[in-house]
Amino acid sequence: MTTQTSSSPVAAAPTTEPKVRRTEEEFQSIVLQQLPQVKYIARRIHEHLPQHVPYEDLVNAGIVGLIDALNKFDSEKNVKFASYAKFRIRGAILDSLREMDWSPRDLRRKSRQIDGVMQKLQTEMGRAVSSPSWRRRWGYRWQSSINCSKRFVD
Repeated sequence: MTTQTSSSPVAAAPTTEPKVRRTEEEFQSIVLQQLPQVKYIARRIHEHLPQHVPYEDLVNAGIVGLIDALNKFDSEKNVKFASYAKFRIRGAILDSLREMDWSPRDLRRKSRQIDGVMQKLQTEMGRAVSSPSWRRRWGYRWQSSINCSKRFVD
């Protein structure tokens, strides 16, 4: 009786080590080169946010995304690092905003709808809009609209 030995290779565990080994100086140099890109992306996102969201927090999250991009970048994929890093930076900033946000997306969507209807009615009527006017226009029940609008009152 003969025993067969398995010649199949053992699957290697996935590693989180960088694809390319860089010296500390190379790493810092790349980060410094890409820092204006991080600030640009953070500034563009910050333009669409409320004033209470600190710009510096967005830059910090973008730097984390840049470092992650450096660690995960694969130069064999025929993609420029700057292009790859741009998406990783933006994604890290958006992820940090989602973590900071206390309200669900549906509530934000309803708030934007209310604001849009209010602005449209004010333009059509040429004056400030009363609560019953926008509720009739929006088609919401009275109690439901009060509950939704109360959530956004500071």
